[in-house]
Amino acid sequence: VPALFEIGPSPQRISMRIQLWLQKQLGFGIPFFFGRALTGGVLHRVFGMNRGVMPLRMPVQSVVGRPIHVDAPVPNPTQEQIDELHARYVEELRKIYDDWKEPFLAERSKALDRQGDRAKEVLRRGQFHLEKVESMVID
Repeated sequence: VPALFEIGPSPQRISMRIQLWLQKQLGFGIPFFFGRALTGGVLHRVFGMNRGVMPLRMPVQSVVGRPIHVDAPVPNPTQEQIDELHARYVEELRKIYDDWKEPFLAERSKALDRQGDRAKEVLRRGQFHLEKVESMVID
């Protein structure tokens, strides 16, 4: 599933153990991060490496709705005025969600299908028991 940020390594990886050791020694954690190389892919073409500090290229999809008309600011709004404005805001959010959920759900469905294909490949190679693989496949 496409994500804006990758959460982090598993506890078994050496990078995680180094990070935890540094946290114990220093008293605070230092985040490890990676991205693309600054060289524009030269290292990748020559050495097969494309790691660096530039952010990874990921599509960021956003949707903007209609503006909500708000009257001139009131110094001390009543709870009724606040509730009415909040209701309009929530109504617009629901409208945006209803209008745009299909394109985004279609893309998510494709990503989940790819994940299911990966789980089937793991099963074919016999690396996991059937119960574990079935829990990986999302219908």
